[in-house]
Amino acid sequence: MDKVRVLVVDDSALVRKLLSTMLASDPRIEVVGTAADPLIARDKIKQLNPDVLTLDVEKVREAAKAAARRVFKA
Repeated sequence: MDKVRVLVVDDSALVRKLLSTMLASDPRIEVVGTAADPLIARDKIKQLNPDVLTLDVEKVREAAKAAARRVFKA
């Protein structure tokens, strides 16, 4: 079975590290990269082709939703 490829996106370096570590501890998951903001994430999505991405929508809810819409239209 192929691993689920995840891109972790969060403006906090600590949260990116914690999420990456937690996700990578599951043998079914491969963290393929991290990004500090949705614009960086957009480039990494094209480069890394993840199956899933995490996105912090709590702090900047509307901006994050708009960024997510743009990312998935790309």
